[in-house]
Amino acid sequence: MRRHDLAFAPHCSEKEKRAGWSIENERRRHNFVPFLMELLQQLASHDALMPMYEAGKKKAEEARGRARAAAREKKEAVLAASGAGSAIPSKS
Repeated sequence: MRRHDLAFAPHCSEKEKRAGWSIENERRRHNFVPFLMELLQQLASHDALMPMYEAGKKKAEEARGRARAAAREKKEAVLAASGAGSAIPSKS
């Protein structure tokens, strides 16, 4: 939960708000950029960075395809239920 969410959530107690702020402040205290740069450099030097990138890209494309298919199915179900027809042109 973000600090903004905690500040305006009426169901949160003051202790819960401060606990959330404490976690957020702890994250701000550390600079992760040098760590991440070293990690990326080491992965690249061991020829592991590009395979990881390609695997992530493929996984994202598959997830995007599943989301599009689910949206198309939902749209078809709504049209079928309303009796507006079921012929939806598909994008290829």
